[in-house]
Amino acid sequence: NIYNGEVSVYAHWYDPSDSDLGIYSPASLEGTDLEGNDKILQTYGMVGVELYSNAGEKLQLLTDAEARLTFPIPGELQGSAPNEIPLWYLDEVTGKWVEEFTASKEGSNYVGNVNHFSFWNCDEPFDLINLSGKLITETGAPLGNQLVSIIVSNSVTSAYGYTDNTGVFSGKVPANELLNLVVRDCQADLINIEIGPFLGDEDLNDIIVTPLQNTITLTASLLGCMGEPLPNAYGLTNGNVLVTPNTNGEINVVLTECTNMNNEIKFFNGAEINSSDVIPLDFTLDNIDLGDISVCSQLEEFITFNFDGGDFLIVEDPDAYVINNDKLHITGAQGTAFGSWFSIEPITGTGTYIPSEFGVGLIDSIDGEWFEYSCNNDEDFTCDQFEVIITNFDLVNEMVEGTFEGILSDFSNELGFVTGSFRSKITDQYTEATVSGRTWVDLNENNSRDLDEENLTINGLSIWRETPSNLFDLGTEFSLAADGTYTFTGLRPGTHRLWLNKGSREIVDFQIGDPTKDNDFIEANSRFESVEFTLTDGEHLENLDIGFKTPSSLHINSFGSSGCSPNINLSVIFQGGLGPYTVELSDGQSVETGDNFAGFSVTTGGEYTITVTDALGNSDESTKTVSTSTNIVSGFVWKDVDGNTEGKFDQNFDEKFEGLEIKLFDSNDVLIQTTLSENFNYNFFNVPGGDYYIEVEAPVD
Repeated sequence: NIYNGEVSVYAHWYDPSDSDLGIYSPASLEGTDLEGNDKILQTYGMVGVELYSNAGEKLQLLTDAEARLTFPIPGELQGSAPNEIPLWYLDEVTGKWVEEFTASKEGSNYVGNVNHFSFWNCDEPFDLINLSGKLITETGAPLGNQLVSIIVSNSVTSAYGYTDNTGVFSGKVPANELLNLVVRDCQADLINIEIGPFLGDEDLNDIIVTPLQNTITLTASLLGCMGEPLPNAYGLTNGNVLVTPNTNGEINVVLTECTNMNNEIKFFNGAEINSSDVIPLDFTLDNIDLGDISVCSQLEEFITFNFDGGDFLIVEDPDAYVINNDKLHITGAQGTAFGSWFSIEPITGTGTYIPSEFGVGLIDSIDGEWFEYSCNNDEDFTCDQFEVIITNFDLVNEMVEGTFEGILSDFSNELGFVTGSFRSKITDQYTEATVSGRTWVDLNENNSRDLDEENLTINGLSIWRETPSNLFDLGTEFSLAADGTYTFTGLRPGTHRLWLNKGSREIVDFQIGDPTKDNDFIEANSRFESVEFTLTDGEHLENLDIGFKTPSSLHINSFGSSGCSPNINLSVIFQGGLGPYTVELSDGQSVETGDNFAGFSVTTGGEYTITVTDALGNSDESTKTVSTSTNIVSGFVWKDVDGNTEGKFDQNFDEKFEGLEIKLFDSNDVLIQTTLSENFNYNFFNVPGGDYYIEVEAPVD
């Protein structure tokens, strides 16, 4: 349906130079190009964008409508960034990036148009091969649960994973690329060597690793309550290393000491919900033989689950919360190795429920990826194929227990049958709290929000919330200030703090006074922080306000065009100043906007000047020459050097042809235009409608 009204834009940029990008990016850097080939990608920046109406409805662009995205290119990547780069969107069904458009380099940014919103990514593609190997110590013992990284030399592209209990790693890496294999332990490199290039799948076989920290070879036999071997049990160190036995229930693994570990291990039998005692590990020894380990102590509080009838995993000591008297939320994690969580609302007592959300997840010991199966009634895959049976719901004695089973989905929409049980102390019962405030511009910098400043707001700010790690709540993780206001809901009573990035902004002096007028934030390094505040049960804390100094400058970031005559779109993005803004085009068009963006439509090409003026009289202008072209015919020419991708340009090996003469003929063999290839591209402008063919000068090798 057509929507007319205010649109809230939620966006987040992922810095491609961030060394931790692979951990928190929305998907691995695997993609499918225009011809359907699988690729691994080198990112030059990605962004997530979602649009919502005032009523909270998710919006998309109209059919055939386009939006302009700008991706900043970090300084360290500017030298290697190509002038044009494929633009990929995230297919949330397959979990892979799909090539669709192209972005162009404009100054220190990539700019491209898209016709729908999701996650978008500027990437160079590489062909894939499978790389495997095995890490062993000098004595030949396998080095299990060891982080392995593969990095494309002189780039930020990387893949990473963990070895299994036999020391084996395996995964996809770029073909025909010089690579660095890095093995790290306790934040130090054990190995950092160049490997490749590889044209096809490669097995590196045994790789000898000498750990910098002390290691032990741990052996043990895991036994159940009747003395039976437990091949389906497992151990977990407090460093989140998962240790599994062979089919006889025997453990034989090399473990490495890290300074942040307490050096201990505990074993679990998920099927019986039993555990062993905590066992200390002495890393001054070379070998530790624990002998027979009884895994027979019944756990009092737990969540246990499995996938498709496999081994059960146990989360010890989960937390359960009753919120607003009608919602049950249970959550638990075993370090960063695995966890489970679910919510039921409304809950009235014992009985069978369809949860509002349910999730289980774990880090795979082979490749280190986080696997998560979940459902959520706010998403496409709802929880109607899943049920939770509450067998005990005792608010007086603060205990809840029950079972669950049903079908969940992972990120790629693969379905899995999950079953398990739980028993947990009800940690807390509370009513959700709320905090809200506003931004304003303090023209006279007297630290108070005066009457003539009530409508002077700065919008579009990302405001974030900090909560101590031991304080669970379901509150929003961030809130975008719109029209100078923000609100965080769903907060658990306790101590919180708000913050936002400083950027080029300045705030007035912090002052405690009338809460409806005074600034409640202070400058702290590269950000602004609120005072620390404590919320009581169900409280709504209002007027936690941010007072900014008067912006002293206004700057146009980019001024671009798209489309062909007679439908040319001009757009401008600017920052600084104080809204509302007046944006004027040299052809006489003018708009007022409260955002940092404006767009125009013109019918002819030529030189255009755009001027932006803010409410304080600050202004900036930029001039752009727009092509007068109607129809354009374009392409590129190259030499297929490697022969591996015949008929397709391989940007890593094939050569570009500069200065080749290219001719455009009509269907009557009449020469219409002649041009030369430039940086392997060619263009014919202002081509009348009709049928044509192209001739290319044969290059001299």
